[in-house]
Amino acid sequence: MGSSTRISSRKVKVDVDAAFVMSADLVSHFPATCAEYLKEIPMACLDIAPCPTTLASDIVLPGVIDAMECDGTFYRLDDVPVYFQPFTKSPFGFTQSNEDTMKQLFERIKKLK
Repeated sequence: MGSSTRISSRKVKVDVDAAFVMSADLVSHFPATCAEYLKEIPMACLDIAPCPTTLASDIVLPGVIDAMECDGTFYRLDDVPVYFQPFTKSPFGFTQSNEDTMKQLFERIKKLK
């Protein structure tokens, strides 16, 4: 798995060999040492817009905008579920939602074994 590596001026144990980032700009929001490490390892990203994480990624998958281009249930901070219906369709012919993209990806990975 991971190995010890030098990040910044401190020695820290690193147990991440690769990253898959979904709809989160970790490079912008993680501490600088962590963001720098993410740039060093293989990284794939699924997102709806260009950001520092997509720029640092080796593979970028286009995302579908939840509640706009696909339906779903979201939970408010007080745990009340709110169901949303899409008012437009995904612009991508190969997927209807991020969940669909992930299922397709997992099926392809299973076939590689």
